[in-house]
Amino acid sequence: EGLGSQRQNVGFAYIKKSNELLTLSFPGAINTAATGINNLEQIVGYYYVSNQSNPEAFFYADGVYTAIGPFANGALAWGINNGGVIAGQLGQPDGGSLGFLATPAAASTGVPVSSGSACASSQ
Repeated sequence: EGLGSQRQNVGFAYIKKSNELLTLSFPGAINTAATGINNLEQIVGYYYVSNQSNPEAFFYADGVYTAIGPFANGALAWGINNGGVIAGQLGQPDGGSLGFLATPAAASTGVPVSSGSACASSQ
C-alpha cells in the first residue's frame, strides 16, 4: 500500500493574538481534534491512534503535546479555562461516561495531570 493508505485528519485552533490558524496533529495519531482553547493559548482536545482505538485526551502548550491518560476506555478533553483547569469525560466499561476536571502538571515532570476529580456519570 502507498503513502496514502493511512489518512490523517488534523485539528485546527485559531490564535486570536497573532491572527493565526494553528494546525494540530498529535504525534502518531491518525485523527486529532481541538475542542478548547484559553487566553494563554493552551489547547485541549482528543486524538485517535487507529480506526479501532478509543479516543485519548491531550493538552497542547508552547508547541508541546501532552497526553492525558491513557485510560482503558478512552478520554475526551472538552475545554480549558484561563486558570488551566481541563474539563472532559472518561469512557466507562459499560459504555457510559464519567466527567473529570484536571490541572496540567509542569511540563518538566512528564506527568500530564497533577490533580483531578470525577464529576458526574452519564449513560
